[in-house]
Amino acid sequence: MKHSPRLPLFIFLQAICAAAGAVLISPHGGRLIFYGFLALSCVITGIMDVFVYALIKKASQSRALEERVRVAADQLKIQESYFQELTAEVQKYRKLRHDQINYLNAQLGLINMGEADKAKELLHERIGSYHSDNCVFNVRGGKFRPS
Repeated sequence: MKHSPRLPLFIFLQAICAAAGAVLISPHGGRLIFYGFLALSCVITGIMDVFVYALIKKASQSRALEERVRVAADQLKIQESYFQELTAEVQKYRKLRHDQINYLNAQLGLINMGEADKAKELLHERIGSYHSDNCVFNVRGGKFRPS
């Protein structure tokens, strides 16, 4: 993780506090109380800097987590959309398969009733309706016929 720009400031303030502590040890008469307050304020500032650094670090982690959550939500929306499209396609093909089975059952019924010529005629019409530019799909009258 990148260091906060406040980290060098924190180190600088801690150096000032250490210098103020050194002044406390050497007696200078009336200035001792002033330097004591200065040292105390430096220590408090240093402690506050540690807390601010921790807060900045947490906020940065929180922003990174929020970004990951946003990306995951976007991916979920895309997946949901894809799943809905896929479900619609599956339903379309199920309906087509159902219709084809019904059509074949009707043809079988015609054959069983002795109307094979009528069934054959309807099958030729159906096969003709599936003409395509792709030679693999061009079948007419039960024979392969390339385009």
